[in-house]
Amino acid sequence: MRDPVTDFEYPEAWVAACRSPDLLPNVRQGLAVLTASGSVLRRGFTTGTTAAAACKAAVLSLAFDTIEGVGITLPCGIAVRLPVDAYRGRASCLKDAGDYPSDVTAGLEFVATAVPSLSGAVQFVPGEGIGSFGRNTRRHLQGTPAISAPALDCIRRSINEAVDEADLHGTTVILTVPRGAEVAQKTLNPK
Repeated sequence: MRDPVTDFEYPEAWVAACRSPDLLPNVRQGLAVLTASGSVLRRGFTTGTTAAAACKAAVLSLAFDTIEGVGITLPCGIAVRLPVDAYRGRASCLKDAGDYPSDVTAGLEFVATAVPSLSGAVQFVPGEGIGSFGRNTRRHLQGTPAISAPALDCIRRSINEAVDEADLHGTTVILTVPRGAEVAQKTLNPK
């Protein structure tokens, strides 16, 4: 059995030790992880996926009244659905950490605000609570938003899908994380 998210080949001994064989389909689909002890842990969603869901829902709520969940295609190609709360261009999505309670971002709220644009431009603006890179690296300049390339691609793709689905000419989406600065102090990138 292979993990479709990480491409890790689970050892047969782990599969044989599985205490919940009824959950193995979730492992095969990438929605859960099988451990060496035979436990199955539900995967949560990354901050990038959560941000993408909030952004997509904000755009969709400009055109549709009820948005309770949105479909997101993860960078690994798996399609998932996340619950959201969206109304008139504002949406929020809570970070689901799965069966990983030590994830300091668990329950963190991501808030996106979308406004229509007649110019045809689609813009994504990282706002308050989004960290920035503290030093120059090969991929990122110091001070730029600390959003990985796969996460940024997922966010932009989700916004564009929503613009098409809502039949808009363009939009500007501002993403904020109200408790982002506070929670960042508990991570490897406190800035």
